[in-house]
Amino acid sequence: DTVQRFPDLYTFLGSCYVNLNMPDSAEMVYRLGKERYPDKAHYWRSLGYYLAAKNENEEAIECYRNAIELDGTKVSDYQQLGNLLIEEDDPDGALPIWEKVLELEPNNLEAQKIIGQIYEVQGDTDGAIESWKETVAKDPTNTTTMFRLGETLFKQQEYEESIKYLNMLLEQKTDDAFAMELMGNAYQNIEKYRDAISTYEKVLALAPDNKKAICEMAACYKELGQYPKARSVVNQALRIDADYGYAYIVRGEIYEETANDCINNRDKKETKFDDKLVYKMAYDEYQKALRDIQYADLARKKMTYIQPDIPTTEDIFMNQAVEKPRFDCYQWLN
Repeated sequence: DTVQRFPDLYTFLGSCYVNLNMPDSAEMVYRLGKERYPDKAHYWRSLGYYLAAKNENEEAIECYRNAIELDGTKVSDYQQLGNLLIEEDDPDGALPIWEKVLELEPNNLEAQKIIGQIYEVQGDTDGAIESWKETVAKDPTNTTTMFRLGETLFKQQEYEESIKYLNMLLEQKTDDAFAMELMGNAYQNIEKYRDAISTYEKVLALAPDNKKAICEMAACYKELGQYPKARSVVNQALRIDADYGYAYIVRGEIYEETANDCINNRDKKETKFDDKLVYKMAYDEYQKALRDIQYADLARKKMTYIQPDIPTTEDIFMNQAVEKPRFDCYQWLN
C-alpha cells in the first residue's frame, strides 16, 4: 500500500491479533500503523495501551499525549494518561489531565476522588477539601470520602464543618465507632461538652473498653465542673488498664482544676496549704503517667508546671497535723 489507500488495515489486523491473544503481534502492528498514519489517534492510543500493560510508561505517556492531541474527545485517553502520570509520580502533570476528565464528564466520581487525592499529596488541603465536598455532593452515599473530609476538616480545626460530614456518615453507618469518637472530639473542641458526652456514650455502647473515649468523657465532665463524676468516669478507664497514662493525666487535671476553682471562688485568692495538698495529688497523678511512654513527655511538662504549687518541706513542717484538705470545696476528695 504505497499510496495509503487502506488506512484502516492496521486497525483490522491489530484487532485480529488481539482476538487471538497475541499482544506482541498487536503491538507490532500498531507501531507500523502509527508510523504509516501518524495522524490517526487510534494507533497511538492502541499502542499506548499495550505499552502501559508492559509498564513501559514513558513511551505509553507519549502515545496517549499524541492521541489526545489528534483527538481530544475521548475520556478514556485522559484517564489512561492521568493514571500513568500518577504511577510515574508526577501529580503536577496528572492534575490538569484529571481536571479535563471532569470537564468532559462532570459527574465522573473517580476523577473527582483522584483530584482530591492529588491536592492532598501536593499539600493543598483547601483544594482537597473542596474536591471532596463536590464528590459528596454528587454521591451522598460515599462514606469513605465523608470520613476523609470530616477528618481533614477536624485537623484544620474547622470543627463545625467536620461534625456536619461525620453526621452525614453516621446516618448511613450507625455503628462506626471511630467516626463517632472523632465527632466527640470535635464537640469537645468547640466546648459543646454535653454533646461530646452523649457522643462518647454511643461510642462506649459499641466499644465498652475504649479507654480513650472514657477519658475524654471524663475530661468533658471536668470542664462542666462536675469533678466527682469526672473522677468516677476516669476510674473506669484505669480499671480497664491500670497503666494507661492518659487516665492519670486526666485525673490529675481534675484535681488541679478543683484546686483552681476553690482558690478563685474565695474572696482572697491566695494559695493555702490545703490547696497545695490538692495540687500535690495532681502532681502524683502526673508522676504515675510517666510509666506510659506515650504520655511521659506530657506528664513531665505538667509536673514542671505544677511543681511550684505543691507543698514545700517548710510547708509540711509547719502543718504537720494536716494530712487532708479541709475546705468544703475539697470534701468530695476525702
